[in-house]
Amino acid sequence: MNLVLLLIMVLPNDYMHLVLAGDYAAALEYCEKKIDQRKDLYTWELERADLYLDKLHDFAKAVELCEDLLEKYKKNQGWLYYRLALAHEMNEDYLNAAKAYEIVATRFRTPPLDSFALTGVERCFKKNYQDYVATIDGYPITRLELDEQAGRSSSVRQIDERAILDNILLSRLIQASAMKENIDATEQYREGWIEARRTMLIEEIRAVHVIGRSEPTEKEMKAYYKTNKQNYLLREEIRGRELIVESESLAMALLDSLKKDMVSFDALAKQHSTALNAKNGGDFGVLYRGVRPAPIDSILFSAPLNQIAGVFESEEGKYGVYLITDHKPERYRPFDEVRAQVQSGLRAEKTRSLETQLAGKLRKKAKLSIFLKALSDSSAVDSNPLVAVVNGFKIFKDDVVRYNQRQPQFIQVDIEQPEEFAELLGRMIDDHLAIETAERSRYYLNDGYVKGMKNNIRKLLENGLYKKIVLDDAEVEEHEVEQYYRENTIEFRILATARVKEIVLETMRQTEMLRRVAVTMPDKFDSLAIEHSIAPTAARGGDTGILRKKVSPDEFDKYIFDFMEVGAISKVFKTTDGKYRFVKLIERTPEYFQDFEEVKEHIRMNLLRQRQRSIADSYLARIRQEADIEILLPEPIPEGSESDAVPQE
Repeated sequence: MNLVLLLIMVLPNDYMHLVLAGDYAAALEYCEKKIDQRKDLYTWELERADLYLDKLHDFAKAVELCEDLLEKYKKNQGWLYYRLALAHEMNEDYLNAAKAYEIVATRFRTPPLDSFALTGVERCFKKNYQDYVATIDGYPITRLELDEQAGRSSSVRQIDERAILDNILLSRLIQASAMKENIDATEQYREGWIEARRTMLIEEIRAVHVIGRSEPTEKEMKAYYKTNKQNYLLREEIRGRELIVESESLAMALLDSLKKDMVSFDALAKQHSTALNAKNGGDFGVLYRGVRPAPIDSILFSAPLNQIAGVFESEEGKYGVYLITDHKPERYRPFDEVRAQVQSGLRAEKTRSLETQLAGKLRKKAKLSIFLKALSDSSAVDSNPLVAVVNGFKIFKDDVVRYNQRQPQFIQVDIEQPEEFAELLGRMIDDHLAIETAERSRYYLNDGYVKGMKNNIRKLLENGLYKKIVLDDAEVEEHEVEQYYRENTIEFRILATARVKEIVLETMRQTEMLRRVAVTMPDKFDSLAIEHSIAPTAARGGDTGILRKKVSPDEFDKYIFDFMEVGAISKVFKTTDGKYRFVKLIERTPEYFQDFEEVKEHIRMNLLRQRQRSIADSYLARIRQEADIEILLPEPIPEGSESDAVPQE
């Protein structure tokens, strides 16, 4: 759809500034003045109806205004009926909404209006469906709604259906309660809705002008694959085993043995190899060309398959015997194999390109002035200078600061850095132009926006109700925090911790022998662990990491927390896994209690959360009790009952 054609209704900039700033009350007053002046009546009466429908959420008033427009004007009746249908739907008059949507779908078959209307018919059909599963204060929950929540493709057990239905009823209860509490009239709701609208309008711009055009064709994907074929290159690789020892004579002896019995490679590697993969029988997994030193690399990649190769000096003082079991040359993955990857990559490229084109097109049509010099003027007295004007809409430094604060934490910038500020201001301008375009093009009537509108209204009502009923009422006094600390001091005990290195072997004799070596040469403990220990910690030089008292096995506690000094090596002891080990104590921290100042904020937050849960649970229990709820689902059949049995012929 051509962007220029979308800008069918040119509204004055001063009016648009009110809308874009979220000042909907002033925007309504502007409309009323224009209507009183009898100037361009249709435009301003339609705009007034849209204000009530989309921005002020007075859906009953929107129904009244749309009906009046249909009586007065014969032009654009398809869009007027569509607005009427949407106003009825948002006002929960699903029967009249369905009738209006049906008029649009049958009498005004022009895109995209026809598809919007058909989607509306489908939404209303779910609410008008006569098979009810529950009612709450007369409001029906239909079988179609429950099935949609449960998932159309899965067969859900009755007990699960009841849990899902309970969530639907709870959501309805909260929403209805929020309306009774006038949450939609609060400042929090108003500000939340303004921000939600901005986000949804940007999403609609992207949906229409970017996402809808970014899906690549088969021809484009094949061309992309050809151009970027190097991205799908698989390097030459081998798989096999190695046996590394420190003696050439031992390597020759092992080579002779392996030539007679190749199957013994696994056992010999486990017994003799000093490589880290010895425990895996010398299996080095996948090895790419260029990873090993050049001489060995050349030998390995030219070795015949499934034949013992060696002896070769693998590195200074070490000798290797090798068995290559698989060798794959450098090759390209075929298109069919990487089709999904190509599609994803090309889609991402097209998306970025279309986003850049859209931003450029909108900037080209805009009247844009940027004043970054005001930020670097040290003599300026204004702490909130004007930094940009977009189609007459003024953006000040504080606006950019607030825009930055609304961004996710990981993309926020340092406002004080000129380059980062300029980049952020550029993003803000692009967003502003996208929102203005979507506003003028009335993208708030699109399907995606309508769905988002319903979800955001629900969330804002829920959050507003939670704030009013729970957050504003829950408090924790300082004396309560102090009392909790006194009565629950044990919770703030920090157990003693230690860090040790261990060597683990299968037999007592082996372990005792190795311990004597470790005691004689304590600085070699790491290398001894790497070469001889059978524990998973061997690769880390036996380092177990931090151990906490009463969490580690009793044998560990006894030695490292009760008897040993830092730097000492323990006696050999047997653990519950049947293995023998000795440890070297690296560091130890004694048990202590956290003081009050250190934990008081943690206590306060825990008590506050408990109080909030209690208030919320009590409130939900009360509104449930006060509501007239009727469950129309059949009672679930207990498992193992006779009705579960297979009927016999």
